[in-house]
Amino acid sequence: MLVDAMVGWVERAQEPVLFVTFNYDTMLERAIAQELTYSFGDMNSYVARNDVKVFKVHGSVDWGHRGNANFGRDGMPGVIEHAWQLDIPGDYQIKRDWNVSQGSEFWVPALAVPVRTKSSFECLKEHLDKLWELLPAVERVLVIGWAGMEDHFLAMLHERLRTEQKAVVVACGSTEASRETFARMARWPDGRTMSVRGGPATWQQDLKFSELFATDDFRDFVSRV
Repeated sequence: MLVDAMVGWVERAQEPVLFVTFNYDTMLERAIAQELTYSFGDMNSYVARNDVKVFKVHGSVDWGHRGNANFGRDGMPGVIEHAWQLDIPGDYQIKRDWNVSQGSEFWVPALAVPVRTKSSFECLKEHLDKLWELLPAVERVLVIGWAGMEDHFLAMLHERLRTEQKAVVVACGSTEASRETFARMARWPDGRTMSVRGGPATWQQDLKFSELFATDDFRDFVSRV
C-alpha cells in the first residue's frame, strides 16, 4: 500500500520519491519491483531511476563485501579460523545465496551492527552522495516506525533538509514515540525548528502500520501537490 500510494504521487505530481530505510530486509524492494516491474539487479539499480530511489543506509541482507583469503584451507572453515586477519574490502555487491562461495573467497554481510543507536552508515558512498545531493529538494517527509536515534543521519538531515516543509507525517506506533521522533528530527542544532506551511507537523496517535493509510493525514499527504 505504501509503495502504491507513493508511485501514485509520482504520477500525479511528476516529482520523485526517495525511500530511506534503516531495515535490512528486502520487503521494500520486492514491493517496488512488483509495482514498477523493476529489478534490483546491481547496486546502481537502487538509485538509477528518476522517479523512485531507494537508500538502504544501514545495509541489506543481500549485500556483501567479497574478499579473498588464502590460509591454506579452502572455504569457510579457514576464513573463520583466521577471521581476525581478514582485510574486509570496502566494495558492495549483491549477494543473495550465502551458501555459495569458491575456494578461498569469503563474504562479509554489509550490515550496520544492530545496536540501538547505530553510529555509521553501511552503504555505497555514491548512494550517500546522491542522497546528500537530493535532500535540499525534499518538500514532504513521511516517517514510519523510525525512532530517530541515529545521530549520523540526523546530522545529514539537519545539514541538508529544509526547515520549511509542505507536509510532514510521523507514525511510530504510539503517540509518545511519534512525538519523540519528531522532536529529534525537527530541532536543528542552531535552534531552528521544522515547520509545515507555517504551522506544526502532524504525528499520528496509536496506530498499526496498516491503519495509517486510512487516515486523513496520510490521504492529504499523498493527494496535495
